[in-house]
Formats: sequence, structure tokens, C-alpha cells
Amino acid sequence: MYLNIELYHSRFISKSCPNCHRPLAKISKRKFLCPNCKNDVYYRSVKQSQTELLLSSDEIEIFEFYRDSIYEFNNESIIRSMLHSDLYPDESFVDNTPNHLITSTFIPIILKQRSKNLKNKELGLYANSLYTLGHLHAFNHDYNSAFNYIAFRTHLLVNGIQNGMKSLDLNSLPSKDEYSYLSYKDLTHIFFLKHPEWPLDFSLLEECYCAMPLESKITYRYSTQETYSMIKELLKKFV
Repeated sequence: MYLNIELYHSRFISKSCPNCHRPLAKISKRKFLCPNCKNDVYYRSVKQSQTELLLSSDEIEIFEFYRDSIYEFNNESIIRSMLHSDLYPDESFVDNTPNHLITSTFIPIILKQRSKNLKNKELGLYANSLYTLGHLHAFNHDYNSAFNYIAFRTHLLVNGIQNGMKSLDLNSLPSKDEYSYLSYKDLTHIFFLKHPEWPLDFSLLEECYCAMPLESKITYRYSTQETYSMIKELLKKFV
């Protein structure tokens, strides 16, 4: 099944049932029964675009996942909160930057910070920069770059990085993935925004994950294929 927001919205405009396609005399802004076919009709809205939709029982799951994805990566308050965390001395600068300038202003700053973290062998902070860059690119609808940043962060986490470590050699570290919960969720959300089909195509997800660019100055314990094998069952819990 493919996500089709325009179709769902057209049903609301024409007041037609998503199941039998017959006219609806009244639309309730919640779940209700079509008086003609007696099947469930779901009313939903997308606040970001102020779009109202009518969906069937088969379509509601894919839409809920889509709405979660849109919320996660288009919510400027989430982005600003992350920037506060990364750039805490400059909170007024973060707050005073208009929405349309957030990505062009802060992506270069975070990239510079990431390079500094790598030079100082601060891989915990380096991973934090990747997470922020992923959200900034997603906010800018560049889902390919966003996916690569978030995926790379999960790879580092599974390879054992942790805050406070001062080494670029991960080969001798134990596996440590308990802090990557949000990354797994973000990975599936970003992938879905790139490929809005249901259920998710995990073979394509694996292909994208294993093709992500890695930092050559870091020595890894696991390959991307090995990392993906470790997390693929966890990924399925989010869909």
C-alpha cells in the first residue's frame, strides 16, 4: 500500500466514503460508521499542512506512522531543543533564528563542531552532532542525507562508542547499543519519508543502510552489514 495524502484529502473535500465511495451526509471529526456500507471511516488531520483526511481501516496504520514521521522531523521546537543542547552558550542565537533560516544557519555550525569532535577524538560528542545533523537535514526535506547521518550514528553506537572516550579505534570495544533506541525509530521514520510504502521494504532499508558513507579515520569493530544484522529485529518493532 502506498501513502496517498491527496486521495485521502479529496475524499474529505467530496465527502465520500473511503470504502464504498458513496456520498456522506455528515462527517464526524473522529472515527464513525459509513451509513451506507457500515464500515469504519477515520477522520484525521495533518496540522503542518492544515489538511483534513478520510481514511479506511486498511489505511489508518500507514497514516499514523506517516504523521509520527512528519511530527518528528518537521517540528521546529524539537530542532531548537536539540540545538540548545549542542550550542548551549548561544541560546538566544538559536531562539532568534527564523524557521526558514534554521538549516542554512546551523548545518555549517554543526558540521564544524563535528570536525572538531573528530579531531579531539570525542566520539560521544561526534555522535551527538550526527544526530542533530540528521534532524536538520530532515527538517529541510533532504531525507537521503538525514538517513545517512542517523544510520551512521546507530553504526557507531553498536560499535561501542560512549561519552567520555578518547579514541578512534573501536575495534577492541565491546558492543554497546542500549543507547540507540531513538536512532532505530528515527531510521524507520526517515526511510519511510523516502519510500512511503507499507509495510516498509526491509531489503531496501538494508541496502540503504549498508551503502551509507563512513568516516575513514575511525576503525570499526563491525561492518555495516554486521551492524544491520544486529538491529534489524529491533527496527521491526517500530512498524
